[in-house]
Amino acid sequence: IASHNDPLFCDLASIKLTSIMDDVSTIADGKLVFHDTEAWRAAYERILRTPGLSRYFSVAWLRNEDYWQDAPGRHSMQLNYDLIQLGLRIERVLILNDFFWPPAAGLPAKIICQWIEEQYKRGIVMRLIRESEIAEEHELLCDFGIYGDRATGMLELDEQCRTLRFTLDFDRRTVQLFEERWRRLLLFAISFRELLDQQAGGG
Repeated sequence: IASHNDPLFCDLASIKLTSIMDDVSTIADGKLVFHDTEAWRAAYERILRTPGLSRYFSVAWLRNEDYWQDAPGRHSMQLNYDLIQLGLRIERVLILNDFFWPPAAGLPAKIICQWIEEQYKRGIVMRLIRESEIAEEHELLCDFGIYGDRATGMLELDEQCRTLRFTLDFDRRTVQLFEERWRRLLLFAISFRELLDQQAGGG
């Protein structure tokens, strides 16, 4: 870099090197950060296909009806179904905005309910939470996954549910932290099967 004569290049190169050093430091802490949708989906698939992985806990905060409905999202969902057939246990908690699941409604809105029911019928253990019920539990309002006892994944989205960042964390303490968040979420959640039984019974 020093061999270049342009001082602007040297200044910008220094900024870039600082960013690279920050990335390396993050990796050294056991974290991998992905900003591109295709890149994080590839990492997601790689970890789910890890030999010996027996369970995958997923939390999806649904704020938009297009959530996971693009081509990469549908591919990832099909991956879930394929891995269930191979013996992977998948449990998913959906956090639903009250717009999609009003307090007076027994089931979520039809378009969302169809997506949930498809997963349920394909073998994913589905549980639901209204967003308003955990509005004060700010750290629970997020999208994350727990991949056995090996790693966690944290997905950060914008208001249109477009990926901003996906962080894979292989630190054991982080896995334990998210396992505790998972247990707290289950205190608020109701199984989709129970909701269907209530509707069938007129409850």
